Amino acid sequence: MRKLIIAVVLLVRPSLGQEDLLCKVPGECFEGDFNDETLAASYTQCLIYCQDDRDCTFFTYYTDTTICITFSSCPEITDDDCNDCLTGEVDCPLDPTCNEPGECVDADFVGSTATEDADECLEECQDDRDCFWFEFDSSDNVCVLFENCPEIDDRDCDTCVVGERECEVVGGNGFEYLGKWLIGFTRFHTQHPV
Repeated sequence: MRKLIIAVVLLVRPSLGQEDLLCKVPGECFEGDFNDETLAASYTQCLIYCQDDRDCTFFTYYTDTTICITFSSCPEITDDDCNDCLTGEVDCPLDPTCNEPGECVDADFVGSTATEDADECLEECQDDRDCFWFEFDSSDNVCVLFENCPEIDDRDCDTCVVGERECEVVGGNGFEYLGKWLIGFTRFHTQHPV
């Protein structure tokens, strides 16, 4: 009976939308077909690794050890023996952690510098090949770069934010430029209707 249920799920699965994907599910793939194993700095990095492998359909990321295991199948996800792991499908969207309140705990230090804001701190991280996570403290403008961030603690620093290198700079310049372009576009088309 169990094989029949899995077969039915596999037949129906391709027609499901992205909202039906299994993404960031607490637990690990159980009795899946092992594909590969590597170290990854984050869940997002593990997802990218899976997406770059044509045989990968599922992956499990272990936050404590930063191990990423990919699978060609995953009949079941269980959290019985794993409190520090997340499992997802290859088609999960890339949604990195960006400007989340808190501090990285037990992270591997890469470097630190002073920056004006979190966007500049993100750019520092993106410019450093060893950096995969950043932490910015707005109380003293300190930017800390990390290889990983196993845990984010939001209890002790209410002026700190944490993010991954895959984040995008969200500062005012891009919005300001888009706003000026939109105003110019609107004025032109108001004066020159089609």
